[in-house]
Amino acid sequence: LIKKSQSSDNHICETYKSASLSALDKECGIFFGEATDNEEIHILSNATPPALVPKEIFQQPASQYLAPQHDLADNETIFEDTIADYIAIYPFSISKLTQIQRIIQHPIFHHTAAFSYKELTAFKTKCQHKLLLLLDNDTADFVFLHENQLRLINRFKFTTKDDILYYVLNILLRHRITTDNCAVLFAGEIENKEKTLGFLKKYLPQAQDAVSAFSSQITNHGSL
Repeated sequence: LIKKSQSSDNHICETYKSASLSALDKECGIFFGEATDNEEIHILSNATPPALVPKEIFQQPASQYLAPQHDLADNETIFEDTIADYIAIYPFSISKLTQIQRIIQHPIFHHTAAFSYKELTAFKTKCQHKLLLLLDNDTADFVFLHENQLRLINRFKFTTKDDILYYVLNILLRHRITTDNCAVLFAGEIENKEKTLGFLKKYLPQAQDAVSAFSSQITNHGSL
């Protein structure tokens, strides 16, 4: 669960891994206690990749689109977000929702893919293609753009840096893209991040750290 406080064009990000609602209460209270009335509080969730439905065919109930890939539990609700020309649908824990709403009066919920898409489209590069990966220990959520148009949102599991390279090269191969024509941005939490990024740069010349790339837009506290 990622918490984001936004004021004007500045962002402050914090990541809370604890599944304990009491710990969440304490940590959120400390972080958001510093927020002013002018700041918006955004909650970013990436428990599962979102189901994407073209806006022109989307109809309620949203659960009908989520069912094929996720069995909605009794303790989950459904949220909707907008990503490009799609409605992004994803589940969210009701117990966590209740706890968050008790701490924060008017939280704004997003899927991390929506935030990634927004930042990636704003990122300027000479490359025709852009790929942003959010790494979380053994999981990578990614957003892929072609000429700033959404092409793919998904997730893969990895064990080693070689796995990350394999999946990235596979994405490029499937879309017939050369490694020098795709800006590959990495963010998040991974062991030996600098060493891993150095390894990937040997094969992906346009690879770079996302926080540094977005430095003019993001002030990072912890992980993106």
